[in-house]
Amino acid sequence: MYIRDLKKIKKGIATQEMIVAVEQKKLHDMKEDLQRICHHPEQYVKTKEFYYSGDYYNTNYTEYTPYCDICNVEGEVKHVDHGSYG
Repeated sequence: MYIRDLKKIKKGIATQEMIVAVEQKKLHDMKEDLQRICHHPEQYVKTKEFYYSGDYYNTNYTEYTPYCDICNVEGEVKHVDHGSYG
């Protein structure tokens, strides 16, 4: 009885894994389609900022990365060096 229950559970897990794999493929394809057709309207382009305060050997800097809020495609990173050591 116990082994039969374990096999049933294992079969259910395999079925769910297969369903998840199919849905992940669909999601991946949909994201690719969105990125391909999105023209990145200016009002949806946002900027991520990353500030590094520097240390004894490295100066501080800020990185600006533009990205589309609709399709999440990132643009070219702009690196601004401030020239001060931490």
